[in-house]
Amino acid sequence: MIKIDNQLVYIILLNYIKYEDTIECLQSLKNIDYPNYRIVVCDNASPNQSEKYIMEWIDSNGDKSIQFIQTGSNLGFAGGNNVGIRYALDQGAEYIWLLNNDTVVDSGALMTMVNRMNSNRKIGICGSKLMSYYNRTEVVGLAGWNRPVTAAGGHILEPKDLHRLTYIIGASMLFRREVFENVGLLQDDYFLYFEELDMAERIRNKYAMTVELNSIVYHKEGSSIGNDTPFSEFYLLKNCLKYTWRFHKLFFPIVFTRLTLRIFHPFHKRIYNRKDMFFKVTRTFLKEIFDKNFNCIPRYR
Repeated sequence: MIKIDNQLVYIILLNYIKYEDTIECLQSLKNIDYPNYRIVVCDNASPNQSEKYIMEWIDSNGDKSIQFIQTGSNLGFAGGNNVGIRYALDQGAEYIWLLNNDTVVDSGALMTMVNRMNSNRKIGICGSKLMSYYNRTEVVGLAGWNRPVTAAGGHILEPKDLHRLTYIIGASMLFRREVFENVGLLQDDYFLYFEELDMAERIRNKYAMTVELNSIVYHKEGSSIGNDTPFSEFYLLKNCLKYTWRFHKLFFPIVFTRLTLRIFHPFHKRIYNRKDMFFKVTRTFLKEIFDKNFNCIPRYR
């Protein structure tokens, strides 16, 4: 029997350009069976008419549980979500669900996660079973694994492999309020990628991480930013170096060598100038680690 709780949950969706995805996600959230939730849509200054179309949908559905916030600029994944997190904490949220806007959710997705969190006060973050939006029988991720010595990683697809869990996949992360109060908000200087791994490192000896397999979320994967573009490759490579330098300096030479080989590997087709990418990643990384704010974590209050 499902245990019904009435703790206030804030659901945060971050939109950038893809208002169609956001509206579809909002539509699916109307069917969830959790009784006490509010939704915050944060828009990172989309250069199209995202704000107009999302507000029209909210007005036409008469849903007073949805708060729209314009962040004012493109703050990236963590920065945009942090705007919503601060708002939710100010409103008394006990749990905060960071949900990618390119998802649709099963009706029990939130209820099952909250029940799992309530079963163990040590759990700080709970993830969902992520299924392909396009093939509803295909698992695309239960959690993430990462090997610090080489920075190799990927998604865990089978429950039997969850002992390898390193981090919760960012498409669906339910946070206990006190995580943000005690260890800070998402590290917003990544802009894109590695925020989940950074948070996992910061809570590792303070809170547990888990996945609720009965919480089903269908993910479009890559809809928001696209896969294998020069833009995504730059942030993936640069932030891999940044994350390693922050938490695993001993392995930095190995990781740097591996990523350099990735860029210049002769048998891998790259849709960018390899030398330009190498120097841009290296130059930006060095500039950022020497910034005086490199290790500053965004705080609540």
